[in-house]
Amino acid sequence: MPVCSYISVPDAPAAFSFYEAAFGADVFHRGEGDDEKNVHARFRIEDSVIMLYEHTPGEPPGIVTPDAAGMTTVTLRVLLETRAAADRVFDGARAHGAKIGASPENAPRNEYYGRLTDPFGHAWAFGALIEAQGE
Repeated sequence: MPVCSYISVPDAPAAFSFYEAAFGADVFHRGEGDDEKNVHARFRIEDSVIMLYEHTPGEPPGIVTPDAAGMTTVTLRVLLETRAAADRVFDGARAHGAKIGASPENAPRNEYYGRLTDPFGHAWAFGALIEAQGE
């Protein structure tokens, strides 16, 4: 069974806009709490499903956004089908305000790989296996 990452953001509508425009994400579920806060959503990037939560300070206890914590200790890693898909993600992310840590390039582990940080402080790595492309 795959792991589904669950991220916390301060502004769900802004996050939806970024992930759709920058990563080509498909937001396929959105739900709101009684007070129009605590928005929960699921979105898909190729075969990866990520859950999203609009953070309300103190609820639930112990969960904060990367910006509120001053750091992140997790990198969300998405394996894409092709180098072209990875390049599209990085071009979109750069155009929509992500900080590029390392542009995609061939890595020693037979992978095309790069890293970035989204505007909400979450670290991402996107790549494609070179061998899967017959290269």
